[in-house]
Parts: sequence; structure tokens; C-alpha cells
Amino acid sequence: MIRLPRGKAVKTDVDLLQVDVSTAMKTLRQGRFTGYLSFEFTAGEAVFLFAEGRLIETLYKDEHCRLTASLGLEKALQVVREEGGRLHIYRIDKKLAELLTVALGGVFLLQGECLAGLNIKAVLARMAQEKRSGCMRIYSEQRVALIFYEAGHPIGFFHEECPEMTTEADVSMSVARDEGALLDVLVPAERVLSETMDLLADGF
Repeated sequence: MIRLPRGKAVKTDVDLLQVDVSTAMKTLRQGRFTGYLSFEFTAGEAVFLFAEGRLIETLYKDEHCRLTASLGLEKALQVVREEGGRLHIYRIDKKLAELLTVALGGVFLLQGECLAGLNIKAVLARMAQEKRSGCMRIYSEQRVALIFYEAGHPIGFFHEECPEMTTEADVSMSVARDEGALLDVLVPAERVLSETMDLLADGF
């Protein structure tokens, strides 16, 4: 499951069989949309992340594969054409969109670690000692929160239905107290996403 907090809802539960995805993507590009599209398929899911109309990251995931960037885009669009699905659109601000690239295309240092049995202080110390940038994802069955890091220091949080990064830690800490809460730690992949990157630049 691709676990992201929801931003400000633009449209939810759209039937992809009733939508021309090509036209929709062009409209978002021309409108300089910043936010993300969340796709639900029969046997998989995908997220397309936009910043000011540029498609800056994608993630397609099912039980067989995890594909990012152009491969994730191509696979998700293939599934949309073949079987449709459901679409949800959420708006967030540009800073948050740029930070979310690591939550989609990053490399896992930890994945699915149970918080109840984890030495979280040791994890935080490692982030600081290694001057890591990236994000920590804390989630339960009900909720998800992200904590962003830069050079080993926390710089902000992304909570449910909040379209911008916040410095309020209360929600993240409350998610950590949920029964069965888990932790992922992600850091940027070796490929560098430039500020001008657009996965739709070659046409759509």
C-alpha cells in the first residue's frame, strides 16, 4: 500500500472509465497544478506527484513490482487503459510536493518496523549522526504522518488533510501511539531530481 497523508481534496473517487486521462493530465499541466493523483486499481495502485504543472515523480506498486519515474508512469497508464480504476486528486503546496519525492521514489533504510519494539531514539541519533535527509513515515491502519529531515534535523511534518508542511508534531506523535503503528525511513535515491524535471516533457 502507498501510504501518504491526504492533502486538500480536489476530487475523490472518480471512475477512470469515465475520464479521458490524457485530457485531465494536460489540464493539470496547463493549470500549473501542485499536488498528487492517487490511483486505485484492482491489483495495484499509483501516485503521480505534480509541482506547478510538472510531473516530478511517480510510483506504481503491486504485489509483483515497485516502479518509479517514467517506468511507474508507463505502467500506471497501461493499467488505466486496460482496466480503469478509481482516482483521487489532492492539492498540496510546492514545498511539500518537492519533499514528497523521497516518500515515493526514495530508498528504504527501515521498512515496516514496529514502533512498539523499536528504539526510536537510536533511529533519530543515526539520522543526526549520518546527517541524513529524507523522511520518516509513521502509520497505523487508520492514519499516516510524515516527518521530513534535512542534514539530520527534522524540518517539518505532513499530516492528514493538511496541504502544507507544518511544524506541529502532535499528530505524528499520536499516530505513533496507535495500536500496531509502524515506521518507514526513506532517503533520496541516487538519481537526482532536478527542479525543472518533468516526466511529461516529451509529450503525453
